[in-house]
Amino acid sequence: MQLKNLIRSLVLLPTLLFVFTAQGAALAASSTSAQGVAPAIKVTGTWNFTSTDSLYPQFTLIFKQVGHKLRGHDSGGERITGRVVGRKISFTVHGVSSEDDYGGSGTISRDGLTMQGTFWDGFGGGGVFQAQKV
Repeated sequence: MQLKNLIRSLVLLPTLLFVFTAQGAALAASSTSAQGVAPAIKVTGTWNFTSTDSLYPQFTLIFKQVGHKLRGHDSGGERITGRVVGRKISFTVHGVSSEDDYGGSGTISRDGLTMQGTFWDGFGGGGVFQAQKV
């Protein structure tokens, strides 16, 4: 009788290990993706912006993105720094002086072709912006 139970255990053991291992791997994969940081949407390219700010009603930014890091320049050659995390973006255009700086933060559309958010300029002005990828 003991030999029979031992054989049953040996036959069932690989099946149980497979079931528990497969379930454990699936659970680990689902919890990692649920807790992990969403990959950044790619914004590399030229973007046309409009804003409610009186100093910068229309402008063009050329973004270059590497991972979450954002770099580039505006149409006048001023340097851009920023960050993209998931669908969130923040950027600063660095002018000759701090009064010439401007930037914003907002949300990128799911398709990565538009964005909108809040805008600020170095003189204390601001408003909202909308942008479209060219």
